[in-house]
Amino acid sequence: MISRLDELPPDVVIHGVETESDFEDVSKLRDRMLAPIIATGRYSSTEGWVKAVDAGADAYLKEPLNPEELVARLKALVRRSHQRARPPFPFSAEPGKGNQSGRNHPPGMGM
Repeated sequence: MISRLDELPPDVVIHGVETESDFEDVSKLRDRMLAPIIATGRYSSTEGWVKAVDAGADAYLKEPLNPEELVARLKALVRRSHQRARPPFPFSAEPGKGNQSGRNHPPGMGM
């Protein structure tokens, strides 16, 4: 699985963690990609969350999964990962910095 990440990078990874080697897999995934990782398992919420985040996951959900919570986490993580991928906003709060017009707001905003 990990060897194919370069061929088709995922938008998000959901990875079950039951053993220490599963947490090592999360760490390997994090080393290879920036996509959000959700770890799932039967550990207590606190123990699983700490181990998963230490390994490189962005979230941990205790099994059995609540479908509504899974969807909400997926939406939030994908939204945040897409925001990180965007170039920074090109406008500055300093006059004359960040745009050609010298205005402190985007063109067409009527300010």
